[in-house]
Amino acid sequence: MNLPLKVSNVALGEVVEIQRYLEQARAGTGVRFRAELEHCFSIIQQYPGGARTRYRCYRLMPILTFNDHVIYSVRTNCIVSIACATCTKDR
Repeated sequence: MNLPLKVSNVALGEVVEIQRYLEQARAGTGVRFRAELEHCFSIIQQYPGGARTRYRCYRLMPILTFNDHVIYSVRTNCIVSIACATCTKDR
């Protein structure tokens, strides 16, 4: 199943901020993050129900090699990316 993916303005702003932060911290990391994000989006499009529902109708899909997740919702005719969140563990 390949549903169209819509990225919300909030999610787009968060992605830009994360990418900018990573690029300032280490050259090339922002570009790598964007490539991993695009890969994550393609997996979500192919398998929209692949991630477990976390809260009501929202799902979390991890972005490989980063501590970030895409938060999305599957609608009847599309997938909406709500946000991009960094997940950290308290030690």
